[in-house]
Amino acid sequence: MSNNTAKGDGVLRYAFFSGALLLLFAGYIYSIKVRVENIALRGISEVFYEINNLYKDKLSELFCGDDPVNDAEILLVEEETTLKAVCQ
Repeated sequence: MSNNTAKGDGVLRYAFFSGALLLLFAGYIYSIKVRVENIALRGISEVFYEINNLYKDKLSELFCGDDPVNDAEILLVEEETTLKAVCQ
């Protein structure tokens, strides 16, 4: 009877070990997926940061440059041109 108990304990240990290993592997795969998504999101934020800087520089040039523009029509045209340029 004790021989059967020892075999049962070995099978139980193997089952727990296999389950834990499977759980760790699943966590590892999930962490890789999350890491890839984080890298992609970081890339998107860098693009938006660059667009924001271009837009900010153009507005600063129009309003605070050596020759500030006061004509609303010219400002709208310049803003539209800048937006088209950064979004291409």
